[in-house]
Amino acid sequence: MRKSIFWILLLAALPVVAQTNPPSYCCRYPMRGFGNANVNLTPLFTWWSRQEASLTNKSGNFSFLSPRPMPAWKRIVGTKVGDSQYGWFADVEIFTNTSHGFKTRIVLQNPPIQDEQQLNALQQQITGYNQQIANSQEQYKADVKEEKRAEKQAKAGSRSWHLNEALNAKNDARLSAQKRDDAQKDQATEAQTKGSLQVAEQQLAAIPTEHGRYQIDLFALETGKSLNGLPMYDLGVISYGR
Repeated sequence: MRKSIFWILLLAALPVVAQTNPPSYCCRYPMRGFGNANVNLTPLFTWWSRQEASLTNKSGNFSFLSPRPMPAWKRIVGTKVGDSQYGWFADVEIFTNTSHGFKTRIVLQNPPIQDEQQLNALQQQITGYNQQIANSQEQYKADVKEEKRAEKQAKAGSRSWHLNEALNAKNDARLSAQKRDDAQKDQATEAQTKGSLQVAEQQLAAIPTEHGRYQIDLFALETGKSLNGLPMYDLGVISYGR
């Protein structure tokens, strides 16, 4: 009975999860390099994901109460506010577990520059794809309009007994056929561009953002060092392919 009351009170005391990003964002890039040594964050990722699943789904699975591995690694969520010779200045919220965090400004060493660059590139690609789709749609409308005009003139000229009008009717018929082919190509180009757009949007969805800007959401090592009073955290050298 006492144990049951203990679990009820403990669960009731847990704060509401305030994070909005799914755990898949922070649980990326398990391999981090520090000189000649590599750190594998997989045990931490596994523990963290299970904890969030337990709290979110209210499944009654108390695996999240198991000891947290790798306590020196904190989840940091925030945005870059400037550059430093040591990395980025960033305003972040630091989470020691999935439900408790505090806000501060930090120096982030080995920042995720490649992620930020990929985000910017994808945003530019998506803007370009949307413009290409709009252009294809406008060109399709123009080609269809020209096809119908030429087809109408071809039909009118074919009923004429005048030689010049009959010749013009043949030219209009060829033009109508050409514009019909062009319209089909416009549709094919639009479909292909929409496919590329979908891929780019899926890739973009895998990168955390806030109001269109790159959002840091990764585990970083608390180094215990500071720069001008700001605590320093280190992502390590990220192995993006692993």
